[in-house]
Amino acid sequence: MATVSELRTLVYNTLVSPSANKIDFTLGSIHVDGAGFAGVAALVATGGIGIKVGKQQAGASASYVNPKNTLSFPPDYSGALPRVRKDIVHECTHALHDIWGGGRWWSERGSAITTGTENEAAAYIAGSLYVTYEAGFPVKSLSDDPIFQLAYDIAGRISGKSGARVDLRDEMQLRQAIANEPLYQRDGVTLWSRTRADGI
Repeated sequence: MATVSELRTLVYNTLVSPSANKIDFTLGSIHVDGAGFAGVAALVATGGIGIKVGKQQAGASASYVNPKNTLSFPPDYSGALPRVRKDIVHECTHALHDIWGGGRWWSERGSAITTGTENEAAAYIAGSLYVTYEAGFPVKSLSDDPIFQLAYDIAGRISGKSGARVDLRDEMQLRQAIANEPLYQRDGVTLWSRTRADGI
């Protein structure tokens, strides 16, 4: 079973890695980059963002809880698996948005009125870019899930392009797939529902 201390180290090391540092793109009103991840890493290291080990809700491999500023992971998490580090980047993209977007409008970094599907789409692409940079070449999703397939396709088109903006058609296709996913519908995420970012 992974301890909180081990997970904190794993999250920190993932976020300050060369692969995470290469991520730099904008989707809608959300900007995701290595500097943002470094900020999340600093908060994780100092306890500003907490780490919890426990059972996840059905369909989720990990989570970020906005009101509690906490990353939650299952007990069997291991940093040896690339998908685990991809999940960390995904969830820490939500944390990054919570830092920049909570409570007020930030035109460059996102906002509290950013939609939940923008937030999720940015997280999927960030995780896909991380895997792409770790592999050293564009990776095709091994999942049949259309959300993952779309995210990896988009990541392949923007990888290596610092400051890339996700094409609006790609963005909306991915956001619609997220809005159609039962897991997100259960959480009340629709195409236009607001993100739950509330600040750190």
